[in-house]
Amino acid sequence: MSTTGCQISHSNFARDSQSNVARDSAQRISDAIFSLAASIGMLASKAVNPVQLASNKEDPHPVLIVMERVYSLAGALDIDLVEVVQQKTEINKMKYPKELCLGEVEIQKYTTYSDQTGMSRDEDVKLSNNQTKRSLVGIPASVVKKRFEENLPQLMALVTQCSRERGWLENYDTPTLVCSLFCELGELMELIQWKDKSDLVVYHDAMDGLSRELADITIYCLHFLRELEANNEG
Repeated sequence: MSTTGCQISHSNFARDSQSNVARDSAQRISDAIFSLAASIGMLASKAVNPVQLASNKEDPHPVLIVMERVYSLAGALDIDLVEVVQQKTEINKMKYPKELCLGEVEIQKYTTYSDQTGMSRDEDVKLSNNQTKRSLVGIPASVVKKRFEENLPQLMALVTQCSRERGWLENYDTPTLVCSLFCELGELMELIQWKDKSDLVVYHDAMDGLSRELADITIYCLHFLRELEANNEG
């Protein structure tokens, strides 16, 4: 085979290998998204039946399983989960000015305050590009989990303070938190609903939205964990 022929052969091999890696990565992301959806569904089915939940104390609480799926998706997307939760909490503070939220009978949609904030779409403030990478291979869920758990006290304090300043904490009962998780999951799913889920470009193009929706799911899980800890202590 000529030198030119060898070069073409190696080029085709490299291209095919990269294509296979991209396809495998897209499959991991897709699997992680639907596994997350399934875990939220399982949480809902058990949360509405406190007797069933209490009878399975040996098993992990369903919200812990949701968090495992969150770690898997963050890893598959190569997202720094700690950073996106911190950034999304700061964005939420901007969307919901505390002086306007206090005294509201019900939590309002952020567009209620658009005249004051200038934010009419969630993506009006982008996440930092440093936290929404475009890796072909992602990072292990165990690495995501370790970093998240190391920062858990700070993250819990951050999201709790944000909600306390706006008078939201008393709204966070189990049914409401389950509804909130489904709402955020729906927004995440909408980003890929009509797209080719075997194409990695689909996820890369939606990375900012996927990151912010995953951050919101994580924030509600943190509220769930706080309420769960309070109930256990009680």
